Amino acid sequence: MGLAKWKAFHKDYVLEGLEYKLLFEDGTEARFLPGQSKEFFTLSRYKEDLGQDYRQITLFLCTEEDFE
Repeated sequence: MGLAKWKAFHKDYVLEGLEYKLLFEDGTEARFLPGQSKEFFTLSRYKEDLGQDYRQITLFLCTEEDFE
């Protein structure tokens, strides 16, 4: 799970008890791959679709409350 890894590397930025969402640069939730409604988002597949290196991909993590 991506959030578990984020917590491991960025403990100061993740608060227990809050729900988080992963967002694309345009602010939409990264739940499915763009343009699809059946394939769940994975970073490796997103990278493949974009044809970019990982370092060129920007995603955001925000709380559920901030997203709403």
